[in-house]
Amino acid sequence: TPPVETNPGTTTDNTYISGMDTPDGYNIELVFNGEWTDPMKQAFINAAEDISDIITGDVAAENGIDDVRIQLYADDIDGSGGNLANAGWITLRDGPDKLVSEGGVRVDSADANMMLDKDIMEDMAFHEMLHAMGFGTTWAYTGLTTETADGTRFNGENATEAYETVYADVAANDANSSEGVPLSGDDAHWSHGDFMTEIMTTTLNFNTNEVSDMTVAALEDMGYETVYNDPLLFG
Repeated sequence: TPPVETNPGTTTDNTYISGMDTPDGYNIELVFNGEWTDPMKQAFINAAEDISDIITGDVAAENGIDDVRIQLYADDIDGSGGNLANAGWITLRDGPDKLVSEGGVRVDSADANMMLDKDIMEDMAFHEMLHAMGFGTTWAYTGLTTETADGTRFNGENATEAYETVYADVAANDANSSEGVPLSGDDAHWSHGDFMTEIMTTTLNFNTNEVSDMTVAALEDMGYETVYNDPLLFG
């Protein structure tokens, strides 16, 4: 994950815009609804800055939204334990890529202190914001999944290449690796059994959650302009 940058993007107590060091890049407008502590807000701000470093290309504005607006809510989902958060898109742009213009993330307030104590709030924020931006939530509309004999796979060319390169040991034991990346049963995450420390599996770890080249490549396949094709970062 790229380092967090100091960013003058805060516009009000309840709104923050990431990536303002490169305003012509990908900027995320965060809208905090309800009661948010400063540490909770900072986790989402840090994660948004990371995403704005990974996605570098501007997306055409729509309905007054520059690149994406994410509505953030903190309330009770299912009490302590269970689901830490959930997310999805609210509005999509026209076109084959169906890039999200507005998404939403709901955080279980009963789990907030635990996530802060375990230092996984920022990882959760990154994970859920990618879902709000379409990761796993728009694939069914854009033809990026394929049903195979051993389950659903993400079939994007870049992510498949990254799978066979970054996770070569896994792919070597996967007879269908050329067909795409194995997904979890909900078709919205990487398979946790195959990619246990990857941040976009179904489960966050208390020790290590990594943003692999495969996740960046998937964003490229989804239609975002990312650092994946930057030869200085990815060989």
